[in-house]
Amino acid sequence: MKNYTLIGYQRCGTTWLSLHFKTYYGKPNFLGEYFSQETNFDNKISFLENERKQNNEYFIKWIIWQIKECEDWWNNFYKNFEKIKILNRNAWRIFLSESYLRYNNYKSDPNLWQHKDYNMKKFSVDIEWIKQFANQYNQYIMFSNYDTIFDVDKITDEYVSNYLGNSNIKYERFVHNYEDYLQQDLDLTKEIFISELKKFGITCLQSGKIEL
Repeated sequence: MKNYTLIGYQRCGTTWLSLHFKTYYGKPNFLGEYFSQETNFDNKISFLENERKQNNEYFIKWIIWQIKECEDWWNNFYKNFEKIKILNRNAWRIFLSESYLRYNNYKSDPNLWQHKDYNMKKFSVDIEWIKQFANQYNQYIMFSNYDTIFDVDKITDEYVSNYLGNSNIKYERFVHNYEDYLQQDLDLTKEIFISELKKFGITCLQSGKIEL
């Protein structure tokens, strides 16, 4: 059995893809987003290392900041895994989605894409968060220790199922228009957003997607 790990950024499609890996690995060996801000990294790393000694491997999806917390260990631990990076160039949409959850203290269902009708609320953003996002998104785009790219603009459920050798699974995804709920000047916010990304050498188009 081939082993995989998934690399991404918040709100870029990692949860959707992880469902395919859950089928591939089976529920007992699927840990999903195993690490978080409240995580004791040392304890969880020790668990993974001890399990490997018992020939047990687990699927984990990694967000870039999590890898940065233990990068030397990560590079060595996953050297024989196929490291798949999910590429999502729609920086503006990712930003709005993450901003919405932050503003609502993450009390909203993080899997909004699974709900067709969701009671959306108003939200706002500030300049410091825009700067923080631009830095984090740049780290995500620049991360280069991967073997395979899954571009969300090009892959489908069928493609991923075939890639993993799973039976064909389709997960219906619903798109929510966060712009309608931003309670501040949309054009000005987007202008500042594009400007902050530009400081990292990232060109973001008016469509919200970046050029690579």
